[in-house]
Amino acid sequence: MQIAQSRKLSLAALIGCAIAATIILIDVADRMEAMQPHGQTASAIAALPRGAKVKAIVEINGNPANGEFSGTILKEIGASQFQATPKALRIVTNAASHFLMGTQTDLHKGAVVEVSGRSVSSTAVAASQIVVLSGYVTVRP
Repeated sequence: MQIAQSRKLSLAALIGCAIAATIILIDVADRMEAMQPHGQTASAIAALPRGAKVKAIVEINGNPANGEFSGTILKEIGASQFQATPKALRIVTNAASHFLMGTQTDLHKGAVVEVSGRSVSSTAVAASQIVVLSGYVTVRP
């Protein structure tokens, strides 16, 4: 009788472990998806009202000066693969702008960044967060 009860407890523990492993795998997959860079389209950014949240992937066109730089808005064409659009975005940084995966010294011509912030105009954003993506994504012609 004790052997049968022990087997039932072992089976219940095994099923519990399988359920927990499944939940963990689903959570990890969701987090990995959330870590993939995604930006709004150039047309969506242009249509936003002043003060709206903006998230864009850009390739920097020149070296930043006075806390500002411009970049070509990129569109996603595959997993971590982007292509230039004809639209540019001016990014304004300040002391409160937070950098992830890099620093202000990583902002240079050709660098790829994900910019989050608030719309200043149809072609400008005040950056609250900048994620340096150079080396992690590919820009295709």
